[in-house]
Amino acid sequence: MSGTVRDLLTWAAAQVRTMEQPLGSNKNPYAAKAGHANGQAWCATFLVAGWKVNKVPLVPGTNSAFTPTMQSGFKNAGRLFNSPRAGDVGFLFDRDLGRIAHVFFVERVEGDFVKTIEGNTNLDGSRTGIGVFRHSRR
Repeated sequence: MSGTVRDLLTWAAAQVRTMEQPLGSNKNPYAAKAGHANGQAWCATFLVAGWKVNKVPLVPGTNSAFTPTMQSGFKNAGRLFNSPRAGDVGFLFDRDLGRIAHVFFVERVEGDFVKTIEGNTNLDGSRTGIGVFRHSRR
């Protein structure tokens, strides 16, 4: 049986305030669940761990810790949309890097804002951080 959006978002919400140990190390409890190396940027790893723990079928090409690869998997599957819904994946483009550099779960949409649950961020919404936090993004 596959997990539901509710299962996935309930799990993600329970992870809020989970922190790297030690702080600033990128060492996190999600790498083993995702089957990814530990100690690297882990926003995508957080998503993959959530899908696997909740038995959500992965879109081919999305089992990656590298955000551009994950985005390509969704694009190749025809699963990129402009109107987010709860349970979707959001991607952030980084101008300095010139590529997608952060991903998150969409928890809900409120008007022009997307309420998110994100791994490897901080209270300021950085794409590289120290834990799992909720954010509001336009």
